[in-house]
Amino acid sequence: MENIIKQRFLEQILTEEGHKFLSGQTAAINKRLKFRSGTLLNERSFSVQSGTDLNGKLSFRFPYYTRYLDMRRKVLTHDNRYQKEKKGYKIYNRFAMGTYYTIARRLSTELTDDVRQAIKESLIEK
Repeated sequence: MENIIKQRFLEQILTEEGHKFLSGQTAAINKRLKFRSGTLLNERSFSVQSGTDLNGKLSFRFPYYTRYLDMRRKVLTHDNRYQKEKKGYKIYNRFAMGTYYTIARRLSTELTDDVRQAIKESLIEK
């Protein structure tokens, strides 16, 4: 029973963090990007996979160019005399690393007796 409770807890944390990742990234995309085709927002998704041995996997799917928008790049000035470095749009890495650290912190600290009891009660109700 304890393994089932831990597995449900893991699934719950990963699902919540996946939703937070996509909603935060959506806000950043809407704020920072002025050009839009809709592909960047509409072709994003996440999935949570869990095994029987307390393994969990949070996977995201993005358009391939999402990572490139996040990179710094060098562009020529309007008179083509010198290169200027432009910052990336900060729409991927800050959310990916933030989610990674948040998941690690939550998994190590939030499985309390109250949470165990709530998950056990929800399993019994089903």
